[in-house]
Amino acid sequence: MEGYQVWFLRRDGEIIGSFPDVLIAQHMVLGRIREGDEVSLDTHGWNNPNEVESLKNAVNLLIGAGAGEKAEDPEWRADRLKAAVRWLDERKAPDRRTLEEAEVAAKWAALRGNKEDRRKVEESPEILAYRQSRAVIEASFRRPRRNYTPLILVMLAAILGLAIYAAATGPVEPYKIDWEGIINSKNLR
Repeated sequence: MEGYQVWFLRRDGEIIGSFPDVLIAQHMVLGRIREGDEVSLDTHGWNNPNEVESLKNAVNLLIGAGAGEKAEDPEWRADRLKAAVRWLDERKAPDRRTLEEAEVAAKWAALRGNKEDRRKVEESPEILAYRQSRAVIEASFRRPRRNYTPLILVMLAAILGLAIYAAATGPVEPYKIDWEGIINSKNLR
């Protein structure tokens, strides 16, 4: 089994990393790596990520494109890429944060010097609709939690009531049947 390689990413002169090759490939598929970004294994020799053979192979593996004539068909490859984007995108609904949380995040990003949106590629209406429908479907699978507290309290009260009643009334005397009297009364007829 082969190990994975770790890559450093250089964007606008800033070096970040190290990231496993699979993560770099995922970000390439999702469009989070920009055109001017460069990758390096040692932070000395920098390459365009689209020109690195191992990253291209990892991207092909992620989108399910093997070798053959189908893999060379641009329409088929574009469909596979759309499917891979839907599969790999971890974001659920358009934005899970509330409006206040989004504003706070934008302020923190501005303080850090990030003045641009982190989504590097514009999303198609198809992808947005898919994400919204997926969020609706997942929400429908979640059952609301049932509150059993009232039921438990009623049952405990009933048991406690029966215990108090039993303690207050004392033991039950058995009913005695006079079998001899019954038998004799039948014989007299």
